[in-house]
Amino acid sequence: MKKGNQIFFLVIIFLIIACQGCKKDVPPYEIGVILECAPESKEFNESVKRGIEIGFEEINTIKGVRGRMLQGVYTEVSGDDSSFIAVIEEMVFKKGIKVIISHDKKTPQLISSIDSTNIILFSDWKDCIERIPYSIYAISPRLKTEGTLLGRLAVQELMSKRAFLIRTSDERKATLFVSGFERGYVEEGKGTINTIRLAGDNEEMAGMFARIISFNVDLIVIVTFSEPSHLIRQLRNSGYHGRVLVPSTTAMLLQRDHDAIDLKNVFYAVPDYNPDSKRKIIVNFQDRFKIKYSKKANYAASVHYDLAEIIAYFLEINGDDVHRIHKFLGKIRDYRAVTGNTSYYPDGEVEKPMRLQPVWSKE
Repeated sequence: MKKGNQIFFLVIIFLIIACQGCKKDVPPYEIGVILECAPESKEFNESVKRGIEIGFEEINTIKGVRGRMLQGVYTEVSGDDSSFIAVIEEMVFKKGIKVIISHDKKTPQLISSIDSTNIILFSDWKDCIERIPYSIYAISPRLKTEGTLLGRLAVQELMSKRAFLIRTSDERKATLFVSGFERGYVEEGKGTINTIRLAGDNEEMAGMFARIISFNVDLIVIVTFSEPSHLIRQLRNSGYHGRVLVPSTTAMLLQRDHDAIDLKNVFYAVPDYNPDSKRKIIVNFQDRFKIKYSKKANYAASVHYDLAEIIAYFLEINGDDVHRIHKFLGKIRDYRAVTGNTSYYPDGEVEKPMRLQPVWSKE
């Protein structure tokens, strides 16, 4: 009897060891990460990699996803479109990668050129999105959502009741931002907003600004993606020194000319993320990051850590079925993340907490 028990336990031990050996042969979930190969992108790329890697390592240490490990496949790209497409085709067709994170603006259009409908792409570039026959999701709020969030902040934080929105372009990106801002501003139901298309020479602009100011507006929103400094200067010369809101891309242009124009009371929206926050989720993450990398995680690292967690979340529930993932992602609301509660929508937009910040400050 004892000998029989010994044989039984030996068989059990053998099966356990064999199963463990089988698990090792299970291929990982590979996640493609495309980064821009440029000297100025080096620090950003490093932050992206570190955020994703620490996220994947934590998940793999616990249990992985459906018994499989998560593994990043990193590629820095440069050169012509053909070499870029070759990189994408290798990821999609040779490696069978279903989820790609990209920070190169070419990716959305070039992926559409290989006509793959079996990819989930996370990208902050949404050019020609209507023509892309697969699922694309934002990493941070894009222009339309940024406009909506800025419109809400205009009412909630600036207490605006009468605003004028000035646009200088009919470009799609301007239309996206304007429609988003109008929606966010009106949602609060506490004020009125007028939108005008501004064109003409300096004299016409000066006359238009004078008429706008005569309406006793408490806020002016400027939506332009070329020569915003000229508009701010014209606005100041017309006698308006009140509050101005601009998109983040416009803010970056203004920051370059901060010595030449008056940027007092000019604001834009930035992620509402404080790495020194005492919130438990942030403190715990920053502690782990510092142990691993001997430095504090910046926003880029933090938001990609969150993205790694979200990828694990939807793969655990849906496997790598892209159509199921697409339906699932579009319903995620208030996902508890380091960079703030995150919501995804069926059109690929993402909402994260934002706050107002001066375009330029001497501090």
